[in-house]
Amino acid sequence: MKASKRIIGLSLLVVGLVWAWIAGCSDPVLLKGGNECYGNTGPQIGNLVLLINDQAAEGDVVVQQSDELQLWFEYIDPDCNLAGGDIWLQQDDTQFVRVASLPDDLPCRGSGEGRGYGYVLPLQGLEAADHTFVLGVSDACGSQSDTLDGAFTLQGGDDDTTDDDSDDDSADDDTFDGGLLRNGDFELGHQDWIENPTGSIISKFSLIMPPFSGNYAAIFGRSDQAIENLAQNIKIPTGTTSLTLQFELIILSDEPVGGNHHDTLNVELLDFTDTVIVNFYNFSDVDEWASWKKHTKQVDLPGYGGQTVKLRFRSHSDQDDKLTYFEIDDVALFND
Repeated sequence: MKASKRIIGLSLLVVGLVWAWIAGCSDPVLLKGGNECYGNTGPQIGNLVLLINDQAAEGDVVVQQSDELQLWFEYIDPDCNLAGGDIWLQQDDTQFVRVASLPDDLPCRGSGEGRGYGYVLPLQGLEAADHTFVLGVSDACGSQSDTLDGAFTLQGGDDDTTDDDSDDDSADDDTFDGGLLRNGDFELGHQDWIENPTGSIISKFSLIMPPFSGNYAAIFGRSDQAIENLAQNIKIPTGTTSLTLQFELIILSDEPVGGNHHDTLNVELLDFTDTVIVNFYNFSDVDEWASWKKHTKQVDLPGYGGQTVKLRFRSHSDQDDKLTYFEIDDVALFND
């Protein structure tokens, strides 16, 4: 059965909200009784467009595993508090799950003149078949929007037949296989990763040590930021009972041996409520200095097939004058 793209054109020129666009955005929700969400109005979304590799799809939407499928939509947020909210997705008649957080700097105005927001739907782990989805958002107060639905056909599988066991660390990662992860080698920069704060993913030319491979790596440990997160949402294939995580890590620190050693890095897997379900690793600034090392760990994960989880690298700094860098590269997650 051919999948048909269903685009719901929700009129975003609602007469009662025209004043919001004239002003650029509405005033924040008025405080009453100490409740900043008193009288909050839920957001509206519409004008869904499916983008395949940044090109608007027309007719039946057909994608390959190697494509990027982005769900682009416009929004109206009367209370200007959609920033920091969440994106919710229902795929193939499963339950709704939270798949991503909306950025804290999301503009109030998201309608017209190219404005809006795009969510990249992970294709890794999906079967080659017809797929449907329902998309919604919620604002910072938890108020939910209306929903948009669509469909696409995924053809073929992962056609990468190149040798991924190359020992040439200076290669450009053309053969890298991230498994369920997208852009695990950071060759596409920030794409597919959620940074908080932004700027965690940087060019190799900014690193103190040469990168493990490729053009990009991730860096943590800025002294002015106590907590830094780098995360990616992953759809777990149905029937998965265990996961294997792999990544390269180098730790560079000004903290002397025998010092306080408060700078740490946690590598975790979270469910859609942001509850930690797996703690892969805990590193500190005394571990394995100044050389890249590969880490591999397999964990049992029954009961999460078909759900969306989040892989998160979370650094914590004591914010003293001893700076620690936790740099990662070639992150991969495989299901078993």
